[in-house]
Amino acid sequence: MSVQIGRITSKFQSTIPSEIREAVGAHIGDQVIFQVNQHREIVIRPLRKSSIDEVYGALHRENVAYLPLDEARNATQDDMAHQFVREKGPEL
Repeated sequence: MSVQIGRITSKFQSTIPSEIREAVGAHIGDQVIFQVNQHREIVIRPLRKSSIDEVYGALHRENVAYLPLDEARNATQDDMAHQFVREKGPEL
């Protein structure tokens, strides 16, 4: 396990040290999840993008009427948010 020390700027920003970035495979533009655990520690994890093989066919449902793209996107985002809370807990 690697431990690095950083600093929070006046804009509440911090740089992830290169050793940590490389260890988790983080790249410019990647999203991260910020969480405070039960010990009041800040946990930062990369938000992994699923591969196409993992999500292929995930939206296909038998006997479901066509939805306009915006409605489908909103429904999918709502489903993903609910699943995230179920898996990670409401303590976010």
